[in-house]
Amino acid sequence: MKVALCQFNPVIGAIALNSRRILTFAEQAHAQKADLIIFPELALCGYPLKDLVFLSDFTNACEAGLIEIAQKSPIPVLIGAPSFERYNAAYLCVDQKLECVAKKRLLPNYQVFDEERYFIPGDNLNKNYFDFKNKRLGVSICEDAWSEIVGYAENPIQDLVQKHQIDFLINMTASPFELDKSEEREQMFCELARRYQKPFLIAGQVGANDGVIFDGGSLAIDSNGQILWRAKSFEEDLWVLDAD
Repeated sequence: MKVALCQFNPVIGAIALNSRRILTFAEQAHAQKADLIIFPELALCGYPLKDLVFLSDFTNACEAGLIEIAQKSPIPVLIGAPSFERYNAAYLCVDQKLECVAKKRLLPNYQVFDEERYFIPGDNLNKNYFDFKNKRLGVSICEDAWSEIVGYAENPIQDLVQKHQIDFLINMTASPFELDKSEEREQMFCELARRYQKPFLIAGQVGANDGVIFDGGSLAIDSNGQILWRAKSFEEDLWVLDAD
């Protein structure tokens, strides 16, 4: 199984533009023999969304974008997008079909974050994984991996590993830049990979939206917590790894 990680710079609200660029990256990954490509949190529409998520025209455009990707992509696409129910969700676009495979459980509401206003949290009844090429891929969305550092009562990563026999962990993220945060983020993901003895794939957003800057932070980490690939900071990037 070959997996592509795409560090992506979406334009907020520009669904048609983002969809075209997502398909371009999917074609590039397909040319490199990838079986699956992973994009960041809310890559279809950009982050932060703010009140756009309350507009039916916007959510309709997101659904149309997901359908277009599912119909036109040469390989399956795992991508972040809002759901009609206002979940911060991850969709698998494959074989001209859409499947919601994860819902963000932990909604940050501090510093630049205000997600409790816009989104409904998922819960531990959501399976938050999918099976692909005889592997089970556990999907978390950004804050779901920060449980212990921030101090949440829930631990989505632990739940995934203990309840669902996961082979690979995935985190789709839009993590804002701060001084020294990239080092903290890398240490956290490496520690999670070591603790649970699972490879960890992280796809991050880059760019600047609404005064918030994103440096990316995309990583591929083996089950011993060793970094195999680190994306360029503040730039779009694409890497294909042989998951076997």
